This record gives sequence, C-alpha cells and structure tokens, in this order.
Amino acid sequence: ANHIYPLTGVDVFGIATGAYAGRIVVGANQAGRAYVYERVEPGHWPTEPSAVLYIPTDQGYVRTLGNFGVAVDISDLYVLVGANEDRKAYLFYPGTDGKWHPDSRVVFEPPLPTTDFGIALSVCDDFAVITSNLARKAFIYRRSGPRSGTHGWTNTLDAVIDAYDDRIFFGSSVSIAPSGTDIIIGADSNNTAYIFEQDAHGHWL
Repeated sequence: ANHIYPLTGVDVFGIATGAYAGRIVVGANQAGRAYVYERVEPGHWPTEPSAVLYIPTDQGYVRTLGNFGVAVDISDLYVLVGANEDRKAYLFYPGTDGKWHPDSRVVFEPPLPTTDFGIALSVCDDFAVITSNLARKAFIYRRSGPRSGTHGWTNTLDAVIDAYDDRIFFGSSVSIAPSGTDIIIGADSNNTAYIFEQDAHGHWL
C-alpha cells in the first residue's frame, strides 16, 4: 500500500478523504486545508500535493476556523469541501490552466440557518449533496448551464431530502453515484442507510 503523509505542521490530516480516477483529496480540518494528489503512474503517488485548497482571509492568510476540511469529495471535474462550523460547503472547479485554485470556487449555504451544514457531502459532475446531521436534512444542488466561469454552479437549491423520523440523526454520511441518479444517506443513530433514486421528473424517491 502507498502512504501519503501531511506536510509539516498539518494536524488531523486524513479526517476525510475522497477518490476518483487517479485523483484523491484529503481533508485536514484543524489546518483548514484540503490536499489534492494525482497519481503519477499505477502504484505511484507523489508525496507533494498537486493543489492545496483553503479559504483565504482578507489579509491573504489561510482561514483555519470553521472546520474547513471536515468532509471532502472529488469527482471528474470538482472538489467539494465542507466547513460545518461555518455552515458552508465550497465547490472548487478548475481554473483556466486546468488546475484547482482557492479562488476558483462556489460557496453553498443553506436557505435557512442550519446547524452543522457541511458535516457530510458528496459530488458528481452534475450534483452536489450536502447534509446537516442535526437538522436531519440533505440539500441537493444541481449544475446547470455551460461549464465556463463558475462551471454552471450557483447557490440555488434544487431539492431537500428530509428524514423520515425526527428522532434520528439523518445525514451522518452521504454518497451520490457518479451518474447522479442514486443517493445513499446514513443515519447512524438508527443503524440505517436510506437509498434515494431520481425519477423521470427529477424527484428523489
């Protein structure tokens, strides 16, 4: 097995991970960063990340508050990073040079104040799913329009999936299929995972 180690001084490296077709992303929430690595060849991963994603402050420093990096995922084109203490999730898209940069991003926020929004998330090329475990909801955002500028992403909510039972912590984990047609959402307090499929009308059932 290959090993990837954090850069010096990075704490809680590996709290969240995602992988897609020769690329991986690793979250380090106490450092406020997410690291992207790209496989060089089969069985060989570099020790240095190809991109380091973070939220810059007005002074240009890395913002380490907000729990940025507590949840991460990666698709063919996008990297999604949660910051549940800020109740935000950040979707990074390739810049004009084909690489990810901290400034090339879209910010997702829930329509109403929602505790721990961004605690779990998943992304494919057309959908982003972000959960709030304490609010027992999963929020779905859909890409529309051409893949230019912000790549067709906005903060406009496409759908909300609610828990069947208010007593469970719905949204402790989530994953969406690369096709965007199936979502599985965990409810660990209930020892259950719920599978949703999108019908021909775009509804999640």
